[in-house]
Amino acid sequence: MKNTILYLTVFIISLGLSQSKAAANFEASKYVVENGLLFEIGPKGKKEVENAEVNEEERGEKTIYWLTVDPAAGGEEGKIYKGWAKGIYFFNGEGRYIAFLPTPKGQDSYPNFSPDGKLFILDSGKNANREFILYDFEGMAPKKTFIGAPQLMWLSPEAFVFTSRDSQKSPRGPGGDYAGWLSVAVYDLKKDSLTIVAAATPTEDFLLSHADSSSKILDVNKISVKKVADWQNEAAQTQEIIKTPLP
Repeated sequence: MKNTILYLTVFIISLGLSQSKAAANFEASKYVVENGLLFEIGPKGKKEVENAEVNEEERGEKTIYWLTVDPAAGGEEGKIYKGWAKGIYFFNGEGRYIAFLPTPKGQDSYPNFSPDGKLFILDSGKNANREFILYDFEGMAPKKTFIGAPQLMWLSPEAFVFTSRDSQKSPRGPGGDYAGWLSVAVYDLKKDSLTIVAAATPTEDFLLSHADSSSKILDVNKISVKKVADWQNEAAQTQEIIKTPLP
């Protein structure tokens, strides 16, 4: 069944990746990644930035390093990244800084790379309310935005599956991490098409649990109630894992 849930093309250039300048007090040439560790280069040589959490992605023939920074987080993170801007810093396989992506305040954000490393999804939001923004890593430009909930998995360099939220409908219950109207959807980049494989109904929600592209079977968490009013009562909701074929 084809998608009936709205998804948006993103033209917000202000959130684009900037190669030239990440932040007023951040000098890209002063930092390198070596053996998965972040170093600051000073007059007396290199000094490790202790407790910096550097993430490594092996995608195809390329290696990408990245770290998320939130100076306003306080505590140890605030001390480590004093003077930096909030966002994601990218380094190439040689450990050199290549790009910066600012991220929204009050939200946790991280990149989810395609198998070949040419694209990534910026998974951003608070708790389970997520916004998935598709980026072209080579061109460093946002392409599309999807509203959803955990989780999202790449099936191939040209397709991914995720939990989609119908943001045009009001939450069913009292709130919480999962506010309802959740479906499992597959996006095909070649066809630029979104297909719902498990669609929400007035009494059912579906969340992606696991994807196995080789067997073309999805594990989907089905949450259901007997009547609509039961969404107000968590005890009246039932959950089960069902198998759903990929299109």
